[in-house]
Amino acid sequence: MRNNKQRAPDHAVENLAKKLLEAKDETEMESILAGTPSALVSAVLERYEEMRRDRHVTFVRQHAQRLKLFEGLPKGTTYAEAVRIKAERGDPLARKIVEDQNRAQR
Repeated sequence: MRNNKQRAPDHAVENLAKKLLEAKDETEMESILAGTPSALVSAVLERYEEMRRDRHVTFVRQHAQRLKLFEGLPKGTTYAEAVRIKAERGDPLARKIVEDQNRAQR
């Protein structure tokens, strides 16, 4: 039973931090925090910052990978053209992007 009590705050912290991350503005963030028990606020904000940093690191890595799609292509090539060309050449990232786009269109 004790483990369940220890998990509940962790679960609550995780859920509230995700809500903060998905908030569209500071007003929405404030309304999320307004209903948060004071004992959890610090943990929620710390987890939110960790998640934000992780998301940023992922974004930077993905950005660098996507820029590589333009390597060897003429200047002025659009992103869509680069993805198509590289997918046709067998580039794994480009193929994944095309698969994801096709799946989203279904």
